[in-house]
Amino acid sequence: MKPIGTKSITTASLFLLSFGVTLSEGHFAAESIANLSPAAAFSIGTFAVLVGTWFYRFWRLNSTSRSYIRISNGPRWEGEQVVLEFKGYALLAGWAERKAPEEFSHGILRTLSLGICLCIALLCFNKHTVDLMLDTPRKLIGAGTQFCPPEVPEKEKPVPKMKPGCELMYRAYSLGYVKSLGSCTPDEEEEKLELCTLRQVDEPYLHYTVRLFFSHFDHVVKKFSGPDVTEKARKRLAKQLQHFDALIGKERNVVMSTPKASHHIFTNLPSPHGALAEVWRKWFQPNDCMLRFKNMPHTLKTDAKEYTGTSRALEHAYGQMLFHSKYDEGVGNCNEYKIHWRAPVDSCDRLAKNPEAFLRSQGIAEEVQTVLTRLKKRDEYKKLESDLARIAGSAQPIGTPMKPERSESGELKPRVLPAPQTIISFQCFVRQEKDTQTENKTHPVKVFGQNFTVTETRFPLQGEASKKIRVDVLKNLGATLADGFHYTGYLSHQSANTANQWQTGPEAFDGENYVFTHLENLKSTDIFLGNDWLQDREDLLEVYPYYYHLYHFVQLFRQSYRMQRTHL
Repeated sequence: MKPIGTKSITTASLFLLSFGVTLSEGHFAAESIANLSPAAAFSIGTFAVLVGTWFYRFWRLNSTSRSYIRISNGPRWEGEQVVLEFKGYALLAGWAERKAPEEFSHGILRTLSLGICLCIALLCFNKHTVDLMLDTPRKLIGAGTQFCPPEVPEKEKPVPKMKPGCELMYRAYSLGYVKSLGSCTPDEEEEKLELCTLRQVDEPYLHYTVRLFFSHFDHVVKKFSGPDVTEKARKRLAKQLQHFDALIGKERNVVMSTPKASHHIFTNLPSPHGALAEVWRKWFQPNDCMLRFKNMPHTLKTDAKEYTGTSRALEHAYGQMLFHSKYDEGVGNCNEYKIHWRAPVDSCDRLAKNPEAFLRSQGIAEEVQTVLTRLKKRDEYKKLESDLARIAGSAQPIGTPMKPERSESGELKPRVLPAPQTIISFQCFVRQEKDTQTENKTHPVKVFGQNFTVTETRFPLQGEASKKIRVDVLKNLGATLADGFHYTGYLSHQSANTANQWQTGPEAFDGENYVFTHLENLKSTDIFLGNDWLQDREDLLEVYPYYYHLYHFVQLFRQSYRMQRTHL
């Protein structure tokens, strides 16, 4: 083999390494590039061009390498060193003294240099980091421009405001008829004595800088010169070394963005986008679900002859019930939820008989183990925080507690505590080949030492008929994802009208007279509460307030779901 210059080999290796890392992190995905701000895109391009050119010039890639690498099974040249040897073949390195080694062309090396810097820029620059960098000069310029408020002299302090409705009492008190104002005494504002550490109005900038430096220095000295500082540091270090795996695991989970939950639905339906599209999305668009489920239409129109009609209806209902942001805040990260298309019809039976082998065949065993390990390390890390707080003499843990989630009205959202059964779930949503009734059953499953309950729903083939609104899929999926979920209607707009017997039926629209007078009654006709006849009236569906009732259906489902499923 001819000798190849080390500059070409090193540059190509760095490009492949940086490209592989950037690709695995999903920065080449279309949605990631689309989410870049104009400032971030400009920074990435500028960094790639300027630093890439500097990289090319600094390493003198336009000149021949002084050393080379070659593979040979014959005689060795003078001065060559063996890097690796295997079965008579040796990887040799030497100085290019006899003959100039082979090199990539200058255009390829320049392109590789730009590619390396582009990958580094995609890894380092995003909207958050660029905004921080752009805001740094403003913070530096604005340092010291905020002053402490000037002190108000005693004579100039504002007089307490008198209470309304007490004018006669004030008049009587001024004339001496009463000795006390009683409840009409003006409320004096409590003075809050707070030490202002900002710059004083007449303080020179240099004096303010020195004062801040010595203040920080005194804080550091007090921290490291207190009683038993050495003993506390020794105990703290010993406790951290004792839980070293938990500390490293926490940082690794943050850097690698490991999943906080793992929820799976197995169905024998085909993929609504095709097998090749699913592979493409898995590798090149790993986060596209965030965009797809963010702005979904409320209704879905399919054709009776469409092969993937039911699959599209399932994915549409799945996105609406779990992630669509127009109804309420989503229940989790869509990347932690997966629909396994074309799964075996007996997926739940296989999962119950040999769960770990079935999960390995579906390629999700490692993900489930990772989530269980992260839950275990999370509990260990919380205990470590409490121990470190006790060593430091603090009553509260060092870590910042998570803020409770609130709805738009400000009410606290109920959420179940993290546990193996709440952060991991398995469901089967299977279409039967026979036209029978919908069947629901459960399977007890033990996965990696943890007990789970798997819900299986088998729905009939007749659901393949063309319908503009897939109410049957929404109902069945809701009962599958949340155990015991039933749309009772106490949040429905139909409930009050039903009690007064103001329900509208199909006979109201059979005739040709006064049809428009009945359209207002569609608001009190909830399609989720037994009004299936509306699914066959596409003319009414054009004006039917579907969102009016779907909003309450999704809200009720998410309330029930949050009490059963969560994430770390």
